[in-house]
This record gives sequence, C-alpha cells and structure tokens, in this order.
Amino acid sequence: MRSEVFEMNRILIVDDDRSVRILLRSILKKKGYETSECEDGVSAVEFCVKSNPDIVLLDLLMPDMHGLDVLKQLKENTQTASIPVIVLTGSTDQEDKLSALRSGAVDYISKPFVSEEVTLRVGTQLRIHELISSLQSAVRELENDLEAAGRIQRALVPSEVPQGIGVDINWIYMPSSSVGGDIFDIIPLEHSRYLVYVLDVSGHGINAALVSVMVHRFIEDFRSSISPEDGVFPLADFMKMLDASFLFERFETYMTASFVILDTMNGEVEVSNAGNPHPLLLQQGVIQVLDSENNGAIGFGIVEGITRKYRIHEGSKLLLFTDGIIDVRDSNGSRIGEGTVIDLLKSEKDSALGELFSRFRGLLKKHLPDTSRSFEDDITLVGIQF
Repeated sequence: MRSEVFEMNRILIVDDDRSVRILLRSILKKKGYETSECEDGVSAVEFCVKSNPDIVLLDLLMPDMHGLDVLKQLKENTQTASIPVIVLTGSTDQEDKLSALRSGAVDYISKPFVSEEVTLRVGTQLRIHELISSLQSAVRELENDLEAAGRIQRALVPSEVPQGIGVDINWIYMPSSSVGGDIFDIIPLEHSRYLVYVLDVSGHGINAALVSVMVHRFIEDFRSSISPEDGVFPLADFMKMLDASFLFERFETYMTASFVILDTMNGEVEVSNAGNPHPLLLQQGVIQVLDSENNGAIGFGIVEGITRKYRIHEGSKLLLFTDGIIDVRDSNGSRIGEGTVIDLLKSEKDSALGELFSRFRGLLKKHLPDTSRSFEDDITLVGIQF
C-alpha cells in the first residue's frame, strides 16, 4: 500500500527565527519528513543549488535577503527552478501573499502555525511535485522512444542514389517532428527500370510513422513477389492492391502518393498519382503537369489503378513532392504555394539539378530561418534529371 508520506522527503526550512525552525522541524519530523535548516537567504540559495531539496519552506521577512528575492533567485536558476516553495508569513497583508504566488511560490502558510495545516499543505505540494516529476520522466521516455522510431524511419529512406541508375537524383526530406508520415524511396526493378515514389500518410507523429513504415514494407514485399516470368512491375495492379490493403476503416488514416517508374534505357516514365500534388516535368523549357489521378487518396477503396506513360528527353527534370513544401508558411503567414514551386523549377530550366535543389533549400531557409521553429507538415521533394 502506498504511504501518504514520501520516503525521506528532504524539506528545507528557511527562517531567521530559530524558534520557528525548531517548531516546524518538530511538526514535520513527526510525519517522517527529513529536514534541513538555513537562517538566511544566501545560505538557502547555496543549499538548494548543492542539495536540491524536495520542497522549501521560506520565510518572507528576513533581515539580509527578503524572501521574495530568494524566491526570484531560485526560479531564475535552472538547477532550482522546479523546487516547490511554500512561503511562511506572519503578515496579514494579502498583497504579500499574492506577490509570492506571482513570483513562483506554490502556496503559503500563515503564522502562527497550525500543525495539521502545515503537514497538509506540505504533503499536498510534495504529491503534486512527485506527479510532475513522474510526468516529466514519462515525457522524456516517450521522447527517447520517438527519437529511436525516427532513426528507424530515417534508415528506410535512401542515403545515396542507386549505382548505375543513369540519371541524376536529388532530394529534400524534412520530417516535421522526430517521426513523420512522409516517406520516399528509389527501388531498382528490372531491365534498367526503377520505382521512385513520395508518399504522405495523413496526420503526424507515431501513428503516421508506423503506417509509413508498413507501406514501405508492403512495397518491398510486392516487388519481391514478382518473378522474372511475371515480367515488369505492374504499377496499375500495385496501386489497386495498395489501396485495398490500407483501408481507412482499418488504420484510421489515409495517404496520398506519387509513384513513377523510370525506364532509363528507353527514356520513358510511367506515372500514377493518388491525391498527391501532381509531378511536374520540365522538358524543352515547358512545364507539364503529369496528370494520372486515381479518384483520390489511398485508403478509401476508390483507386482505379490509372497510369500514364510519358516520353522523356535528355536534360529534362522531373519533380515529385508532397504537399508539405507548398504549405510551409513564414513568420508572417506567407505560404510558399505550388505556383512558387513551378516558377522556381522553370527559372532553373538550364541549371543542373543540384543548383535547383540549392534554390529550394534557400527557399525553405527563407521561410523557416529559425530551424528550431516547428513547421506544420513533413517536407519531401525528389528531383530527377535525365
């Protein structure tokens, strides 16, 4: 059974009046608390920094340093800011008590002391402090788990371009938190063909990340199931099977995606889109929107498996992206928008792919100059130059 008293709680009593310290020590020790004492504010601050007591009982009216000044120093120091402080006051002025509470005190006890009131108020604050500490520990553990999940997820996205692919590929991948719902990959198929995709699972955090990892596994398994006798990767059938395998009713999420099969030998791409911003093809100075829409997002059982093929000329650029980049807003609320992406792509029609992506990184830095500031959605952008 859980005891009402915390084991060996260390309570610091700060009062210049020795008789007050003795009285409080006696009251608290009867309840099993361990106490320490300081007779002035300077030594109290030093003790808290060194020993980090579980709670401080702090007199307001002391000769050398006023209790409010002690309280201020404790709250401004990261080592002692979380220590709960109960102020002791013989003043009948309500403003003194309010000033202490505004400065960070958690409660106050009026003099002369009533033993039961002292133990009840101290016990309540210690329980609150323990609950907060437990919550903070759980949050830290969750954050560590999320970081580990993020490392696993990031390990699934490419770290380098497959050897011998015969095209230039560049990408930007920025989850909005430790884990995200975006994922992309470049998968070798057969006969100089490659599957390139970007995929955005709705929502954020661990649920979206888990579904994205499952989709990644599904795609790998589907590819592995195709035998040499079966021939090429059947993109249309794959889209319908993916939709049927990840229904909203089961996972309570949906996803948007662009899938492209590169035929680097024959200069051709096969495209299938599902609710995602359409891939953009810059070819001979003209931008073409590769429209191969499948009635909407994956997860609702409505994907028809529509694909379209396009001839690609040498030097052309193909851009796949999720909606995260177009929804990025700066501190003034200005949104990048799809038009900006198109304009930037067109302005770099004669540039190498690396230069284009340097421009995109500059655009993101302009909108997100403070990298510690969170952004609303994961950002994934994949470019291919033939």
